Amino acid sequence: MRPKKQRGCNGGGAEIPGSCGGHIQEVVRTGVPENGQEEGEKIIPCIVLEEKCIGCRTCVAAFGCPAMGFDTVKKKSYINTLDCTGCKVCIAVCPYGAIKQSEE
Repeated sequence: MRPKKQRGCNGGGAEIPGSCGGHIQEVVRTGVPENGQEEGEKIIPCIVLEEKCIGCRTCVAAFGCPAMGFDTVKKKSYINTLDCTGCKVCIAVCPYGAIKQSEE
């Protein structure tokens, strides 16, 4: 039987619902390109779609991205687009489809 919650992969203390933990394991198993894009390609940062984000913090806890954060007032994840490398790992780990690349 799977535990209801697992500790975050980065040891940051965030708890991830058990169902999301399986989603992260699948992303780790199948892999995402090193930076998600071809060499010389323009970096297109990712953004959080606040209307879809449920505040589960899976994206923040999954891989320790320095561009990811969590707004405790809004209870939503956010991405600092100046720090985002456009690797798209956060898109792959979000179980709710709440992250996409910006239109830049």
